[in-house]
Amino acid sequence: MTTNPAPLIQPLPVVRDSDGFWFHIGVPNFDEGEDEQYKAWLKSQGLATKFKKLDGEDDTHPVYDSYFEHGNPDISRWEPTPPAGEGWFTISIHDTEDGPVWVWARRVPEIGIADLQDDDAAIFDDHAVDLFTKAMKDKLAIKRQQGFGGWHDISQTSGERLAELLLGAVAKGDPVDVANFAMMLFCRHESHAALKSLREGQISALETAGKVINNLTVANQAAWIEWKHGDGADSAMEWIENGLIGPGLIPEDDEPHATNAQAYFDANAS
Repeated sequence: MTTNPAPLIQPLPVVRDSDGFWFHIGVPNFDEGEDEQYKAWLKSQGLATKFKKLDGEDDTHPVYDSYFEHGNPDISRWEPTPPAGEGWFTISIHDTEDGPVWVWARRVPEIGIADLQDDDAAIFDDHAVDLFTKAMKDKLAIKRQQGFGGWHDISQTSGERLAELLLGAVAKGDPVDVANFAMMLFCRHESHAALKSLREGQISALETAGKVINNLTVANQAAWIEWKHGDGADSAMEWIENGLIGPGLIPEDDEPHATNAQAYFDANAS
């Protein structure tokens, strides 16, 4: 048997009682000590909240003085300023052990991470993760529409390939792509092995490239020594030619600019 989720509450006109209190009829009646149940209900409703306490007003505020100093239960004249931003609506004006509290709420999709100012760190974290998860899902949906997929099938996409895509996303600076590729590796239980293997391969490639660059540099230095202190320019060119022949880097005669040194350099330099 399945149950339908509770309908999402909507803003209602605030019609305060004779003492200035009011409850939104869509908010369940939570007893003292049911903070976790209240937080769970807010999350199910997709609501973030902010509140203002009467005891946070200046003690010269007329309602503060009337309520706390003279015991007058009527707070009808208390009208705190709502939080900054769009979408806030009142869900309760109620009394507590510390005095009256005014609570506003608004839907999480209407706010961004920069707006999350909830005093409860757990709610802040949950909202932030929910927002980021939605961004991940939206990006995955776009990629599916573009024909990408199959990350869960090892015969289509290797862990090493996912690791390459993850590091590529890091290089591009896209945190949503980074998170999605990390999720894929995590769900396939191979994030550590794939990233370690890729890192070892990159280190090996960098070491090889470093050796090649070093050997070419030393060969050019030897050519300069040969030119200045040895058998002259022709012998010096043999050092350079030998360094290029090994890896097959001698320009072919039919290559563009193969007979013009400056033009060849300008066209091929990185």
